[in-house]
Amino acid sequence: MVKEQLVNIFGPEMGNALSLEIKDWAQDIRVSIPLDVNGPGYHPAHGLRAAIRNLWDGKLIFGSTEPVHQLGGFLEGAFEAADQVFSSLNVKDL
Repeated sequence: MVKEQLVNIFGPEMGNALSLEIKDWAQDIRVSIPLDVNGPGYHPAHGLRAAIRNLWDGKLIFGSTEPVHQLGGFLEGAFEAADQVFSSLNVKDL
């Protein structure tokens, strides 16, 4: 299934990959903690703290998923963040 998804996303040459490694990073003690295995059991709160909302007089704009209040940390949150960045830059359509 993974190989088919890679072919679908990156093209037919991915079907000829010499090797494929699937890694559960939560199981690697060099990059994770025990909480990573099962997760916290809830989705953590996201959004910018008040102390960093107006850095550089509002000229520093955060365009990642974590600053978004709803759906922060999810792909949908990244889309919401992009909308917010475009709005703050007065970008209408791309």
